[in-house]
Amino acid sequence: MAESRVDLLIAQPADPAVRSEVIEAMARIDPAAYRTGAEAVWLADQAERAHAVRVPTLVVCGTADRVTPPALSQALAQLIPGARYEPVDGAGHLSNLERPDAFNTLVGAFIRGVDSHA
Repeated sequence: MAESRVDLLIAQPADPAVRSEVIEAMARIDPAAYRTGAEAVWLADQAERAHAVRVPTLVVCGTADRVTPPALSQALAQLIPGARYEPVDGAGHLSNLERPDAFNTLVGAFIRGVDSHA
């Protein structure tokens, strides 16, 4: 399963070290549990729950994400009152692994902004 999914999850061409890390991590997941989780995510309508979110929210998405494409992440951000959408250029579904510096910069700035308003 890991070998068959990895290239969908990360932007191409993939960093070989990131690709290996994803394969190793996914290989430890029970396929039945993965299937159950994936079905739950894709079959559930979470729009009402998203509308109910009342905390500062950052939606981060890789520009090359083929699992949850940017348009879906932008739509999620629009459902959550006051949410902010931030793309990670050149990353796929695992932007924190693929572009850790860019991801951490976005998340760090968001947290600092939240902290300054608390």
